[in-house]
Amino acid sequence: MEFLDKKIEYWEHQLLDLGKRNKMINYRETKRTTIKLIEPSFDELFNRLALDEATLTFQRSVDRETDIRVFSILSLLENLSSPLPVTIGDIKTEGSVLERQRTLKNLRAKSRLAQEEQGTNILYLSFGFIEWKDGKGSSAQWIKSPLILVPVVLALEALNSPYTLKKYEDDIVVNPTLEYYLKTEYGIELPQFDPDKDSLDNYLKSLEEIADQRGWRILREASLGLLSFLKISMYNDLRRNEERIKENPVIRAMAGDVAEANKIPEHLHDFDLDSISPEDCYQVMSADSSQQDAILYSKNNISFVMQGPPGTGKSQTITNIIAEALAEGKKVLFVSEKMAALQVVYRRLQDAHLGDFCLPLHSYKANKKEILEQIGANLKLKQTRVKDEAISNLEELLSIRQELNKYAEELHALNSELNISCYEVYSKLEEVNDVPAMTFTLDDPLSISQTKLQTFLNALKEYELSLERLHYHINNNPWDGLAIRVSGYEYNEQMRAELETLTNSLKECIEILSAISEVSVLSEHAPYISILEMVDIIERICDLPQIPQIWLGTFNFEQGIKSATDAKNTYAKLFELREAISKVFVDTIYHYNYNEWKDKLLAQANGFIDLPLIRRNDSEFFVKEAVTLHAHLTALKKALIDTRNTYKSINDKLGTDFSANAYNLQTVISLFELIKTNVILNKIWFSSDIGKIRNLIIEAQTITNDINNVKEKLLSVWEPEILSLDYAPILLRYKTEYTNFFKVFKGQYKQDKKQVLALSKTVLRKLPDDAVVDLLTTLKYYHDKLNWLEQNASELERLLGSYYKGLYSDWDYITNAVDICSQMRNLPVGEISPLLLDIVSVEHTEEAAKFDVLFSELTTALMTAKNEVASLEAKIDIDLANFDVEETINTIDTYLYKLNEVSAQTKMIKPYLVNTDGTIDVIYKAIEQLNSYSETENLVNVLSQTYKQDFEDLFDDEHTDWDNIVFLLSKVEELKKSECFHLLQGLVNVSEERKQSLKEIADNLRNAHNNGCAAFDWIKQQFFKSSALQSLTIATLSEKMSGCLNNLANLDKWIDYQEAKDKCNETGLEDFIVKFESAYLGENIEKVFLKGFYHMWLGAVCDKSVSVRRFRRNTQDEKIKKFIELDDLQLLIAQMRIREKLIENLPSSHRMLKATDEIAILNKELSKKSRIMPLRKLFRMIPNLLMKLKPCLMMSPLSASYFLETEAYHFDLVIFDEASQIFPEDAIGAIFRGSQVIIAGDSKQLPPTNFFSATTNNFDGDYDISDEEDYSEVVSDSILEEATSVLPNRTLLWHYRSKHENLIAFSNREIYKNELITFPNSITKVPDMGVEYIYVENGCYEGGGKNCNIREAQKCIILVLEHIQKHPDRSLGIIAFSEKQQNAIENAIIDFRERMPQYEWFFDESKDEPFFVKNLENVQGDERDTIIFSICYAKDKNGKMYMRFGPLGHMGGERRLNVAITRAKCNVKLVGSILPSDIDLSRTNSEGVRMLRSYIEFAMKGSSVLKSAEREEAFETVDEFCNIVAKFLENNGYKVQKQVGCSDYKIDIAIENPNVDGEFIAGIECDGISYVHAKTARDRDHLRRAVLENMGWNLYRVWSTEWNRNSKAEGEALISFIQSIINKNGTATHTFKQSNENDMDVSIDTIATETAKPIEKTSTRNPYGFVYYKEANWWDTVHSGSNDNLTRISENILYIVSVEQPIHMELLYKRLGPSFTTGKATDGVRQTIDVAISKKLNGRVVIDKDNFVRTLPLSPITVRIPEEYDTPRPMEFISTEEVASAMIKIISSSFGIMEDDLASECARVFGFERKGPKIKIKTDAAIKWLVDNKQIRIIDGKAQLIGD
Repeated sequence: MEFLDKKIEYWEHQLLDLGKRNKMINYRETKRTTIKLIEPSFDELFNRLALDEATLTFQRSVDRETDIRVFSILSLLENLSSPLPVTIGDIKTEGSVLERQRTLKNLRAKSRLAQEEQGTNILYLSFGFIEWKDGKGSSAQWIKSPLILVPVVLALEALNSPYTLKKYEDDIVVNPTLEYYLKTEYGIELPQFDPDKDSLDNYLKSLEEIADQRGWRILREASLGLLSFLKISMYNDLRRNEERIKENPVIRAMAGDVAEANKIPEHLHDFDLDSISPEDCYQVMSADSSQQDAILYSKNNISFVMQGPPGTGKSQTITNIIAEALAEGKKVLFVSEKMAALQVVYRRLQDAHLGDFCLPLHSYKANKKEILEQIGANLKLKQTRVKDEAISNLEELLSIRQELNKYAEELHALNSELNISCYEVYSKLEEVNDVPAMTFTLDDPLSISQTKLQTFLNALKEYELSLERLHYHINNNPWDGLAIRVSGYEYNEQMRAELETLTNSLKECIEILSAISEVSVLSEHAPYISILEMVDIIERICDLPQIPQIWLGTFNFEQGIKSATDAKNTYAKLFELREAISKVFVDTIYHYNYNEWKDKLLAQANGFIDLPLIRRNDSEFFVKEAVTLHAHLTALKKALIDTRNTYKSINDKLGTDFSANAYNLQTVISLFELIKTNVILNKIWFSSDIGKIRNLIIEAQTITNDINNVKEKLLSVWEPEILSLDYAPILLRYKTEYTNFFKVFKGQYKQDKKQVLALSKTVLRKLPDDAVVDLLTTLKYYHDKLNWLEQNASELERLLGSYYKGLYSDWDYITNAVDICSQMRNLPVGEISPLLLDIVSVEHTEEAAKFDVLFSELTTALMTAKNEVASLEAKIDIDLANFDVEETINTIDTYLYKLNEVSAQTKMIKPYLVNTDGTIDVIYKAIEQLNSYSETENLVNVLSQTYKQDFEDLFDDEHTDWDNIVFLLSKVEELKKSECFHLLQGLVNVSEERKQSLKEIADNLRNAHNNGCAAFDWIKQQFFKSSALQSLTIATLSEKMSGCLNNLANLDKWIDYQEAKDKCNETGLEDFIVKFESAYLGENIEKVFLKGFYHMWLGAVCDKSVSVRRFRRNTQDEKIKKFIELDDLQLLIAQMRIREKLIENLPSSHRMLKATDEIAILNKELSKKSRIMPLRKLFRMIPNLLMKLKPCLMMSPLSASYFLETEAYHFDLVIFDEASQIFPEDAIGAIFRGSQVIIAGDSKQLPPTNFFSATTNNFDGDYDISDEEDYSEVVSDSILEEATSVLPNRTLLWHYRSKHENLIAFSNREIYKNELITFPNSITKVPDMGVEYIYVENGCYEGGGKNCNIREAQKCIILVLEHIQKHPDRSLGIIAFSEKQQNAIENAIIDFRERMPQYEWFFDESKDEPFFVKNLENVQGDERDTIIFSICYAKDKNGKMYMRFGPLGHMGGERRLNVAITRAKCNVKLVGSILPSDIDLSRTNSEGVRMLRSYIEFAMKGSSVLKSAEREEAFETVDEFCNIVAKFLENNGYKVQKQVGCSDYKIDIAIENPNVDGEFIAGIECDGISYVHAKTARDRDHLRRAVLENMGWNLYRVWSTEWNRNSKAEGEALISFIQSIINKNGTATHTFKQSNENDMDVSIDTIATETAKPIEKTSTRNPYGFVYYKEANWWDTVHSGSNDNLTRISENILYIVSVEQPIHMELLYKRLGPSFTTGKATDGVRQTIDVAISKKLNGRVVIDKDNFVRTLPLSPITVRIPEEYDTPRPMEFISTEEVASAMIKIISSSFGIMEDDLASECARVFGFERKGPKIKIKTDAAIKWLVDNKQIRIIDGKAQLIGD
């Protein structure tokens, strides 16, 4: 903080210039900066110019141009030697006309420059001066200071027109610097001067009185001069706001506390800009990625430095930042000293339809009326509405952008293992394109690393060498499959021996097998391994009996075995049924029609189906269950009869009509329980309102309790006689007669007190009157309660009967009896019968005992019935809870009768029964078995034919041996499973004799096999298992073994080949080797592999990379075209969306206004024709409205301190432009007014200088005063440099301005270290484009005070003329090295314009980019199409060259040069009289001079002289795919250049025009390195292309993915494109576009609609839409039905609070009072309410510290106001928070409401026309609450919402 204090002190010191060089203190009249006005007179001049605001003309002599007739007469007089001087005009000055014109020219130029560069007027007409001495003593000198300063402007309509003078739109002020000085140094306060009220003469007289006291003088003089006093305003601004300055994090950072200001959120590092949805983006101009990075910082509220090198779109970025801020509802202050910088941004915002919301205060062309109208116009803006279909475009844009990014990402995604991308693989595939393609597989190709791939290639190289040694003879090689990799003599000899043994064995086996004639040649079909198996099969076949021939074919053994097994089971079932039937029926049953008897039986049982009780639809059930059903139904019938009889007894005794079922059982139980209580019930209760009886009981109980309590309390102190005391007259006297001191003199008073004292149980000497009154009041309460009992005694006796015993009533017993009565009435028994009433209304203990017996009988009968039903389970369907007993008994009788009929049917079948006593269910089951037997017998008969076919002679009907068949089937099935059986099948069923010979053959074959078995086992071990030697046929194996025996010489070579092949297989190349050997592709095995591998790798990548896999050129081109269209369209949509938001939040001019409302103030000023309030004062009075209507203010730093006085001007965002030229002390006033600060500029450009302070101080000259002058003080630190080291930095990188790359190439290399992205030209050598050097051979530098180069100035005029003639549409500017050279050029221009008036149109100052002549110090921020740059410095007339170049030669000189050489968009013409060799660098250490020499060389020789950038890599990444395309073009006859361009961005391939040197036919871009390095889709697919096409390029994109798929077609398409360009006119055609050219042709109407804003209809009485207050009525409470008195009270409380919350406790008491018997809120009532809240509503309501009650959980407070004729709530009964909420609404509905007006308006809405003390207390408390809770702040007496 100490350092910050020192900083602030330093800044204040820098701003406070009270030295003698300051003209505001010491006004020295000089030749070129002041001019004294003589006529009109002092007072007349003030009246005409200052008050009447007239335009006055400076006098000039009459000439031919002004009045030819007068001029002729004057000429005649002069010829007659009688000259008569005649002048015309208003203002006469001292000195000659020529000197005056020169002075006026200088004054006009300097004042206009100050307006443009600093946004401030410095031209003032001073009225009156004070001559005074500063200090004492003889050494004190007289000083002359101006007094009244009138801002003026000098105008010149045409070159030959007279100068005019008029008042500038600003305040007339008393010299503020002098004011400050006299006050601080001498304690003299100058009086205020108001030109609208005070006369100038009177004011000066008042000053004379002050001056006379000190011997000073007041001079009535008028002088025109350059003055600047706004720094004193900035000084005062800093002094007033020191606390705000110290709290600002950016300013604190500048003092070393960077913690808060230098913090960047982690997620912003490497942020994906394309992750921002277009719907969340409000950029109104296209922005490259570096610009979007800066915009991203701004949106995240980060204060930062934005470095904007020349032409990188700094103003464009600022425009977008402002637009984004406006979209978020932020307030923005845009600050720049240069008017040009503000105007550029303002114009861009206007183009973006956002100019309505910006207020530029920099322009000297604006006046108060225009600014007022700009502000007021926003009150009438029509509402903009963005269409839904426009928003849908943003969704489509997002989708397409994601797809484009996905392709670029996937195309160049590096595989983590191979470290290569698809794009690189495309190039590698081109390298191996000449070999055949082969498909093979590798395990997980994406996991193969570079090391693994190299391992593959090494293995393949060895493999290829081994193949060469074998002469590629590997197919059908007898050694194929050999596993052994070691050989030698011994091994070879053993191999030979084993091979011979095995070969002999095999030959013997072949000979033996040939003896088996029944089958085909076995040795050619049987594998070697099957020899012993064949031996076994032959022997097993010989052991088989004769079997069915069908089994040898395609017989299904599984089905056969199953069929035999099933047959066995079927016959078993047949036998089992036959035996079961024989136990019930005799054999003759098979001949009886038993099914006919069954059908008759079932027909009889059908009679049950429609009967109730048993819900079964199958008649079989009743037959099968007949016996069981009969037993259970008989038992159930008896239980139901018992139930019926018991219910009848109950109904007879009680007079009820209960149905005999279980449903009524619970009712009967409840009734019995109530009767058993033996409580006697009053009959009248059964016919009366039981609720009223209960309420009467509650009230009577409460009163009797109160009486007893009071009585007990009284008798504890007083004698019983106290209760009969005649208290009423005594109490009356105490209330009326005994109220004052004189009561003690009244005898009655003493008698009354004595009477009371006599009844005390203790002796009392004194009894206070209050105690007597309390006693008498208690007695009154006691007797009031007794009176109530007496009044209600008859009603209580009627209703309660004998229960009522007065004060001694047992209220609990009575309440219980009433409850029993209520329960009995609620039972579903209908009307209570007289019998029941007779029972319960008397003593009924005996009757209750009888009912117990009946109840026991009833439950026993019902339980028996329930058990019978349960035993029948699902067989019976009966609802015991609800059925008719009589009907059910009858139904059961019907069932029993029918069941008996069914059982009687057995007599018809008795002759066939084994046992004639069989029951119906047993007989029925046997009938079913008969039917099953019949079905099984039929099945056997059907299947017997199948059994004969499958088992032939083995089948013998019921005598078949099924187990034997199954056994034989299993044996044959097992034989057939052998692979050799089909070879030997012909041996089955041969004769027994043949079987004996076959057994001998089998034995011989076994012996022959065993002879070679050991040799085979050894040889087999030498070969791989995969060789499967044992699986080879005997003949094939014999042939292979013979081949090996004959080729033992090649064994070693084969082993070498196998080792190489094994190595390949081990590395994972097995499939490749197999495919390669099978295809036999010959040589180039490595290239064949790589081609297949890369294709396989691409396939695997594409499986995961959908965008690459689905890529198609046409689709991609269409996507990009649509993306560009939508990317442009989104800018227009964003403009309309922002406009919609801003207009929506604008206030309506139709609102009801108070005179102090800011809208009313503005409307008043708008209605004025004259005497308009000064802007500074207006801004002070309407800060809230101004920032709502114009949320973006644009001004200079000086204007910010001057206009934005009030604290209300606090901005969310402050932006500085051209900050490198702003002193830190000048910037502080704007910085502390912002929460976030963006400081934009270029630290490589001009620093701040004393140029303008020199203009307004006593310093008449420029840098050329002396060639020896030390310029070290010229350069100072800027706010940009201060901030760069303490704030985050973002740099804009894309250079757009230059239409020729050479215009920026030099600065990019020398100054920006090649960090800028620049774009090459399609034509490198174009006249009047780029940089050129114009050498003035005879030019020389003239010193001696002239300090200029006249010949260079003349050369500049020649170039101007050429420019006008050749490029009249191009803008032009001239930059001089010094002010003296600038003056020389300006004079030459004036002379040129006078000589050639036909070109005067070119110099029109109203153009957007008018012609200018400036010097190095004031040209920053300007840009023109062509810049003529005059060096000026050269050899003197004696040929001597000094190494002095003015400011260029000193510190910061290179930055000045950088500014000058980067101002041109098309062409820089460097005009000089020196050559590079004239600059001797050994004589100077100046970086600026060194750079000038290099720039002259660059201008002369071009970009070839540029040295390599220091930051370039030691090696450059090679784009092999680009090389492939370039080679293709070269092969097709085109001459190409690769990597064209001066910066890091280059055109991949440029095709040269063979007929025109320096021209390119077309530019070819691939989707390679530069493509993927683009940070956003816009950079990659939109902006770069647009910039290049603007520079004349014909561009074509070669898509590598498409080229890889079909290089031939893509190559043809590329050639076709190039030829189409050439064929247009026989040569290449180039179309140059303006950089701001927009191809979009979209109407605003398609995006948004514009309608008049609806006029809000608001009530004059309730304009804020508050809710009207509603009082709650306690009787509207919905109760829960509880009998608890406290519960009912709490429910009333909760209801009232819920309606009126927050409600004051006093108001709550008042609302609830009438619900009590007292009818009002007595102390007792209050206590009861308090108890109810604490006991019943704890956690449901809360009482705050101000005694307001609210329900929990807390809900937002609603403002409630009274209806028109309702009585308002007392203000003390309205919560502070509710009043505060009303104030929030009032503040939000007004602009700048004064604190007092806020309180008055708030009182009015709550129904109070005047503010009393209580109201003031409440409103003050509400305002304090809002301030303490940081919801509002009070600024300048106005209430302002925080965050608004």
